[in-house]
Amino acid sequence: MRFQNTCTSAFPSGERGFILALCLVFLTATIALTLAAASLALVHLKSAGAFADILGRTLLAGEGDDAKRTSTFLGAPEGWDHIHFSSVLVETRTEGACAYSMRVMQSQPCSPILPMDLVPARSPGILVLLDDSQLMRISSGFDYEPQALYLKNAAGQIVRVSGCSEIASSLATTAGTFFRGDFGNSHERAPTGSSRTGAMSCWTFALSNVYHLLAGLDHACFGLESTSGGLRAPFSPSPGPITRVLASACPTAPEAPLAEALFRAIDRFNDPRLEPRHIVVATAGIPLSDGDLPGWLRDYDRDGDPMDTAVEGEGSHCLDDVAAYARSRGVRVHVIGPDTPLLRAAASKG
Repeated sequence: MRFQNTCTSAFPSGERGFILALCLVFLTATIALTLAAASLALVHLKSAGAFADILGRTLLAGEGDDAKRTSTFLGAPEGWDHIHFSSVLVETRTEGACAYSMRVMQSQPCSPILPMDLVPARSPGILVLLDDSQLMRISSGFDYEPQALYLKNAAGQIVRVSGCSEIASSLATTAGTFFRGDFGNSHERAPTGSSRTGAMSCWTFALSNVYHLLAGLDHACFGLESTSGGLRAPFSPSPGPITRVLASACPTAPEAPLAEALFRAIDRFNDPRLEPRHIVVATAGIPLSDGDLPGWLRDYDRDGDPMDTAVEGEGSHCLDDVAAYARSRGVRVHVIGPDTPLLRAAASKG
């Protein structure tokens, strides 16, 4: 039997029909997304317009004659110059609305900085007054640190190298002989003197502490003066010049005019940029041929000591008097040496 198709409408079929249907679906989705985005943008525009209208009416109302304003003066904002700047907080009230504004203003004109107003940078001035007499070879009353490392150079001078020794006892090198502190307490003992019996000499004790001082202070100017030779190294921000002089120094002077040398050292501070000023006296604490000073200075501390006078040999006690005078001149005196009454007095009065 044969059937006749009576439908007059044409429907796409096969591969072409599928592609056409897919395009229609994509076009419909695109139109829907566009309409949604336009609707959302319209809502945001209406909200922004309303907010702008409210804000504009509120701020503009504050500018009218019926507005009540209250000003509160404050300091400058954090980080600003509080001398030349300040700030003001203004509160404006009108028709139930309140608005705030803050302004920073110049409270005092800024003065120009002239060249003559500039102050040079200042650095602490430290003058090391080194006793280089033969008395520095005797015992300081202290032993070597058992675990520390020391070096004995070709000239026979001993200095502390570090606080920790990797040497069991001693080691000879081209630079000299390195030895451990407990080894030195048995084999490198200084001659006894002034009832002191420690193994370390006054020279080693003084140089070790001076080197420690040079390494431990930054931004200071150091100078070096000896009791026999005057100024050995002028003030320098670098410890290099003093270190080089100390490396070749030896305690060979026959005299130790401690007070006289300290009196001369006070006038070494002729640079106004050296502030504060200090003199570090590194000594064995035994004045020898000392005390040749102006009469008004010999008993400057008014302690009535009969030995505040010039003495050809040992015995002059003028060191504490000169230390007191140095303090009156703005120069502080410090002491590196054995624990003796003379050095304690000089340190306390200087």
